[in-house]
This record gives sequence, structure tokens and C-alpha cells, in this order.
Amino acid sequence: MRKILLFIGICAMAVFISSACSAADMYFSVKTGVTVPADSDATFAGGDSATFEFDPGVSVMCAIGGQINERMRIEPELAYQKNDLDQASSSGASASADGDLTSISFLTNFYYDFINESPFTPYLSAGIGFAQIEVDDIASAVLTESIGSDEDTVFAYQFSGGIGWALGERVTLDFSYRYYATEEPHFTPADSEFKSHNLYAGARFSF
Repeated sequence: MRKILLFIGICAMAVFISSACSAADMYFSVKTGVTVPADSDATFAGGDSATFEFDPGVSVMCAIGGQINERMRIEPELAYQKNDLDQASSSGASASADGDLTSISFLTNFYYDFINESPFTPYLSAGIGFAQIEVDDIASAVLTESIGSDEDTVFAYQFSGGIGWALGERVTLDFSYRYYATEEPHFTPADSEFKSHNLYAGARFSF
């Protein structure tokens, strides 16, 4: 059901943006960067708990956006990130861990640009949407239970700050920091947390 709602949300936002923004106000954006997940606390069905640490990973995203007015933008964004598990801790013991976690998200982002006379434009952004969080074969010597391949679709949100560097009328380089998080995904046999700190570089192409 959540995947159906996600698809409906994508279609609705695409229609909204195409009707709210003229073609001259629209742009295509692509970014890539480093994602550093926060430690994730998990609670297993049997009552045990564990904390997972992840290695830094790579994230990529693309978006089609448009100007609402001179200072405000809106865009639907599709993003992917993946991180390998590094270590697990449980009952005071720690050990290396295997497995990985991926996130595929669709967010509707709202931007406020601090327009000035220079080619550098700082901005703030916030977004809400959905994410499919997937784990694959998570196991460690300190865990009483392993987590096989499982996924959950959950509410997601982000807060971001960055700066755009205009190279001309149609190309803008984009550098940003993002705090990205979701509600707790539910896996078999554990509930977990998902939060990450991401750094991005990319470009916007107006058309």
C-alpha cells in the first residue's frame, strides 16, 4: 500500500510542478556525494537490542524543479544511497558486522534562495516524502539473531543548506549539506533507526 501511495505522490507532484511553473522557470538537477549514517539502534522481536555502525557510502540523486517566485523553488527528487555495515554492539560487546543498507527515496523539496548581487546564492531547504529502506544479510558474532534480506517503505524527511554558484544563465554548480532521516523501518526480526549526514556536489541546468 505504501508503494502505491509513493507512486501516486510522484505523479501528483509532477503534475503540480508542471502546472505551477512555466517552462522558462524549470531546471534539471543532478548531485552525488558522501553519506555518513548515524549509529542505528535496533530492537529485536525477542527483546534484545543492538547498535549498528556503518561505513561512509555514496549517494546520487536527480530532480526536476521550478521557481515559485524569485526566491522560492520546489522540486520532486529521486535519491539513492548505500552503506556497508561496519560494526555491531550488543550487551556490552562489540564485533565486526556484515551486510549493507540501501535507501531509495522520493522527496518533495522546498528551497529558499538568498538572492544577492554576486554569482553565489546561499539557500536553505526542507523536504518530505517516502523512502524504501532495504537491508541485506546483516549478521555479527554479538547478535543472537541475524537480519536477512528485507525492506520497508517509510516516511522520510530532510533539512539542507548549501550554496549555488552561477556559471551563466543556465548552469549553476551546487554544493550542500543534508540531514536525512526516516521513521523507524520494520524488518524481520527487528525495528531500527535510519539517519544520515550527507555532503553533495552537483549542478542545476535551467531550460
